[in-house]
Amino acid sequence: MRSFYKTRTQTADQTPFDNSTNGFNSITVQDAIEEALSDAINNDRYPIQASYNGNATSGRYLEIFPGESSDVAPLYMPSISFIVAITIQASTTSTGSIQVYNITTNTVIYTASYAGASAQAFTGLLVGGLSPGNLVAIRTSGASINKPKVRIWFNTSS
Repeated sequence: MRSFYKTRTQTADQTPFDNSTNGFNSITVQDAIEEALSDAINNDRYPIQASYNGNATSGRYLEIFPGESSDVAPLYMPSISFIVAITIQASTTSTGSIQVYNITTNTVIYTASYAGASAQAFTGLLVGGLSPGNLVAIRTSGASINKPKVRIWFNTSS
């Protein structure tokens, strides 16, 4: 009995791929596999949340872990990471800034200026500067924000 698989010589880059109904740009199976992998890597996101249950005056470190400020209990970065979005909410209309602070390198990675709103989104970001093992804190700057709630979405790079 002759096996079909032992005599087959066609490869994935030689196999046509129908992209008319699935949103892919690729026209071969190999290119579709690579496109799907690239899309998956580029859409790797995870959020963290930081907050403070009071009036966060300028310089106040928010809490990533309940009951401990993020300068004492910072976020430990597992891999190279980029900030891709930030949302800020407050209990009342507030004005101030939220800073993502790299404790390890003693630098502000990003400042989101929050002005006259109870909710604001910062999207389309690609802010780097975070390496494996870096410790990250979140703090207020400028003016106070009443009961700030911050979510930061990270994208990782292998």
